[in-house]
Amino acid sequence: MESSARPLVNGAFLGQFVGHTVTLFGTVISVERTGKSFDLMSSDKHVVTVALRTPLTEPLTGLVEVHGIVKGKNNVICNYYLSIPGELAANYDLELVDDTVNLLHNTTNVWKAAA
Repeated sequence: MESSARPLVNGAFLGQFVGHTVTLFGTVISVERTGKSFDLMSSDKHVVTVALRTPLTEPLTGLVEVHGIVKGKNNVICNYYLSIPGELAANYDLELVDDTVNLLHNTTNVWKAAA
């Protein structure tokens, strides 16, 4: 059975997950004029290009959560994105997200049973 897990990553970890579905948080830097992609500043300050399967039909700004397939160290094909409302984004701590990502990927899984 294939896992449906979607690891939380930052820009630095994208290269390790090429071909896999991940979750990435960041701030929209710019939207390509046709609405087919946007650039995102990840929680660790890497610029990531997010390609959309269908063009945007509304403006996209601020904090977003992206679920997508990693195509390269700075490229993701978006399956789904969630724009975080301004009132929630104002109190959202991207540095804490980045700390969490680093902790998750640099710590041995303490929940896995020892063999």
